[in-house]
Amino acid sequence: MPDSGFNLPKSLKVVLKLGFNMLMVVFALYFLSGFADSIKASRAINNRFNAVQIQKGKVGTKTVINLPHLGYWPKTKYGINNGLDDIGNNPDVWPNAGYKMNFGVRGVRLKD
Repeated sequence: MPDSGFNLPKSLKVVLKLGFNMLMVVFALYFLSGFADSIKASRAINNRFNAVQIQKGKVGTKTVINLPHLGYWPKTKYGINNGLDDIGNNPDVWPNAGYKMNFGVRGVRLKD
């Protein structure tokens, strides 16, 4: 390998390599925790969507469907529903109204 003319002391190279490796480990842990949080939040939403479909099959489209709280709420900014509100008791306001449009039901509300 040709000499680039830029030589660092061996101790500085060791410190730089160690710092870079530590930075990569921190980034990997941060990324993996966000990724896991995203998967858990997505599963909770999919479970709720499945519950709407099941209840729609049982009670039809003329009845307001009562749903439980989400089984998981995101802990990082990477969760798909981070910063959004959960459904409430009024079937005609956001985000409840979105379920009405997307699933063709009379409405959804939070089960007490």
